Amino acid sequence: MSSPTNISMPFKSADGAFLLGGMEPARYTLLATANGYAPTYSDPFDLRRGEQKEGMVLRMLVGG
Repeated sequence: MSSPTNISMPFKSADGAFLLGGMEPARYTLLATANGYAPTYSDPFDLRRGEQKEGMVLRMLVGG
């Protein structure tokens, strides 16, 4: 499984919920950034054709 490089999908959500679409099968690591918070990475995960992932949580800490 390949690993895409630097795919950016910015979003804004008051409650932090997100939905990403159009992602090709590959291994991904999500990076969440927001003003006033330290950057946060997800654990790596594999996405297969037609698969949906639910319940992914990225907990961001105040700081920089």
